[in-house]
Amino acid sequence: MLRSFSLDPLNQPIAPLQNARTEEERLVQGAIHCPGRHPEAQEERNGTIPAIQRVKTLKLPSTMLRSIKNLLGYPIEATDGNIGKVKDFLFDDEKWGIRYLVADTGGWLSSHQVLISPRHLVPPDPKIYAHRFPVTLTKDQVESSPLLETDEPISRRFEKEYAEYYGHEPYWIGADMWGASAYAHIDPSPEEVERHEEAIAEIEQTHLRSTKEVIGYQIASVEDKIGHVEDLILDTSPWRIRHFVVATRHWLPGRKVIIDIDWMSQFDWATSCAQVNLTKDQIQASPPFDPKVPVNRTYEEELYDFYGRPYYWE
Repeated sequence: MLRSFSLDPLNQPIAPLQNARTEEERLVQGAIHCPGRHPEAQEERNGTIPAIQRVKTLKLPSTMLRSIKNLLGYPIEATDGNIGKVKDFLFDDEKWGIRYLVADTGGWLSSHQVLISPRHLVPPDPKIYAHRFPVTLTKDQVESSPLLETDEPISRRFEKEYAEYYGHEPYWIGADMWGASAYAHIDPSPEEVERHEEAIAEIEQTHLRSTKEVIGYQIASVEDKIGHVEDLILDTSPWRIRHFVVATRHWLPGRKVIIDIDWMSQFDWATSCAQVNLTKDQIQASPPFDPKVPVNRTYEEELYDFYGRPYYWE
């Protein structure tokens, strides 16, 4: 369980940080509890207001909806300089809350990727930060935080453990349909079974998913498939994913629609497919969506009124 001395991005109270045992706890401890490295220590030396304090006093909009795909590649600015670019976001598949930004440091650190908690993210308002993603951390704090040692999404970790247990060659490596080999170990020992089940349980308990991985998932109405996820719309107030942008090119060529995450009746991670509790006729008649125009409250009101759904902001 992620621990800190405050509320998490979804306003869930959590216990004070004690002995950090997990990577999540070490991230919070390394980033927040860092004596002598906090930017406020600069104030005495140079007489200026530290950047972290200036960030906290900005009057940011209460709700800002941003395209995840548009945020990928944004330069990330620490309080004392650039630390890399946005590579991905990791969210939990129970509350759809962003748990980490994945920063690609581009060789600035020995390991190219670090995790940054939403506790340290500032909503990248384009009126204030033009194509930049500010964080309330120093470069020293980022350097001391836990590193992400793999590019693999959580579900691929599951597949890797599965393949290792059964002795399969990973199907995603090699030119053949099932990778480099068709042979598999099919008679595991009791010890291997126990180890495998423990590893799978540990992976599943994290509930972390990659936003880049979800893009491309199939979406079905109550009757049939309607398209695939082309983008995710992020609400930077609670750092929660609000909507899917669904491309319906094989059903309604050239059309894209917005569907609220909470309208999903089923989500099957194993088959990369989700079902929404709407009919094809409803979706076809829904308010048009222009991906070149940012999603705002006016559009959301029109969308929710059309479907007769209650506003999530009330």
